Amino acid sequence: MAFANLCQDDESVANLLQARELLYIQQGNQEAMAIIKQNLELLKARKDARKTHN
Repeated sequence: MAFANLCQDDESVANLLQARELLYIQQGNQEAMAIIKQNLELLKARKDARKTHN
């Protein structure tokens, strides 16, 4: 989420997807999966909002 805080959304998405694959899917941590999904949705909404404003 540090990349997201720096508005580096592509890097943030890549890191979240990697974390999901490496840690959470293998461990079956559903709570962490829900947090990652929520953060990905927020990043997508922010990216979409930027497109409409530019």
